[in-house]
Amino acid sequence: MSSATVSNPPTHQQSKSAKKKKGKQDVPAKPSGGSVEIEGASESRTETTTNGTEGPYESPYIKDLNRNIRNIKKKLSATVKVDSIIAENPDVSLDDLLSSRKINSDQKAQAQKKPALQASLTQFEEQLAQFKQYDEESQKRLATEKSALETAHKDELEKVRDASVAEAKAEAKKESKENLLILSKFLRAAAAKRQGGDETSPENRAFEGALLLVYGGEIGAVTAIEKLISGSEELVPTVDQVLSEFTCE
Repeated sequence: MSSATVSNPPTHQQSKSAKKKKGKQDVPAKPSGGSVEIEGASESRTETTTNGTEGPYESPYIKDLNRNIRNIKKKLSATVKVDSIIAENPDVSLDDLLSSRKINSDQKAQAQKKPALQASLTQFEEQLAQFKQYDEESQKRLATEKSALETAHKDELEKVRDASVAEAKAEAKKESKENLLILSKFLRAAAAKRQGGDETSPENRAFEGALLLVYGGEIGAVTAIEKLISGSEELVPTVDQVLSEFTCE
């Protein structure tokens, strides 16, 4: 039996380019767009927008005061530990507490700055209360002025509308009177023709034909009256429905 030689599989060595590529794959991917989310940025955006809509307007001065008040309160809250040490040693000075290593230099500085911080906090809170009151009064005044302007504008529009309606009614009434006057003059002329004219004359026959149309008592009579008032180039028919040589012009 011939013996078979078993060789170990060749060790796979990575090339430098493969190592670099693998190294790049191991690096966490950066956020898209090249932007980095900063802590507190999302909170800031939430204050100004809610579901994509802007929140109520706040004065920049009020924002600054609120920010200053928050910063001071944060600094004062950091003095809780040194305050408790001072309370436990009421008759010991800060220098003695420092020399006895009950407090450190930072805590001493905190204790020394606390009165000034408290005074600033009181001042900022008073300013904030005063400005909020002023801002509230200003908003009320602006709302009152806006309401007054809207009411005045509405009243002015109503006056203009009422004046336009009244003018249109007066114009229509005037036109109606003028039209009735034209009809009255026609009837007067027709009556005069009947009394003193020749009944067989072409003009009298045209008048009689026009009167017949006006006295028709149907929609055609309305059309005839409109033609008399506005004028028409159509020839007026006589009583026997023969077109005369006269028009309503």
